[in-house]
Amino acid sequence: MHQIKRTLEEHSDELIDELTGGIGLTRTEATLFLREAGPALIASYVWHSSTLPPSGLATEHGARELLSAMSGSRLAPRVGLSSARTWDGLRALVPAVLRAGSDEPARPGD
Repeated sequence: MHQIKRTLEEHSDELIDELTGGIGLTRTEATLFLREAGPALIASYVWHSSTLPPSGLATEHGARELLSAMSGSRLAPRVGLSSARTWDGLRALVPAVLRAGSDEPARPGD
């Protein structure tokens, strides 16, 4: 399992808290956001995994690279938010996932 997928699953409560406290989503909105944005983040990670070393993911550069391959406008209707609010969510979620994942040792298959 990819490290990002594992982090999304194992730290979902923390990530939902980040979205509710950080940008003011309701718990229901944050849960939906996490469920819908997770696959886009995983796809971006897979896309960039060959160019970013694992140690470089939990950096501002790593977050920017992952965000660059994500589409807030495609995600917005699925989460019921404006594009601007969706981008706010992505800009909060991606670094939070990278921070949470950097605290864990890599496992085989990551």
